Amino acid sequence: MIRVLFISLLVIFVAYLLRINLESRRSMVENMAKNDSSSSVVERISIKVYGEDGVEWNVVGRVLSLQGEQVYLDAPVFESSKGDKISARRSDLNRSTGIGTLEGDVELTSAEFYARVDKARVDLKKSIISDEGSIYVKKGENWISGEGYTIDLKGGKVIIKRVRAEIK
Repeated sequence: MIRVLFISLLVIFVAYLLRINLESRRSMVENMAKNDSSSSVVERISIKVYGEDGVEWNVVGRVLSLQGEQVYLDAPVFESSKGDKISARRSDLNRSTGIGTLEGDVELTSAEFYARVDKARVDLKKSIISDEGSIYVKKGENWISGEGYTIDLKGGKVIIKRVRAEIK
């Protein structure tokens, strides 16, 4: 008799726990549906982006805002598995394509050269940075500046349309 009473109480308790679990899941799904169209903000985030030929980029930012597929970062730092490093004041990046823009004191450091620009369009999957703005490139003691550029990080190439150079 005591066993039957104990088992009955146990079944009632388990049913109660299941009901609470289902209600919490239902409210969580409703909240997710409400917040799906809005943006969310996260402090200190790290994202990995895989490019062609397996080149990997680790993107770290101080403040992240997500709006659909667009990722907005303040003070982002992009580091590739090859050792290339890109930093800027702000960036926006499409999560699925790996294409975005960098703005404000954009600096690129690689094994071959150092480059500084005001803004840039970046394609992380192809490892290409480009824009029509001004660029300053330094390799060793030599520097080149100009307007309009394309930087191919895979091949280590910098193509500048209108060039001014100083070679020592």
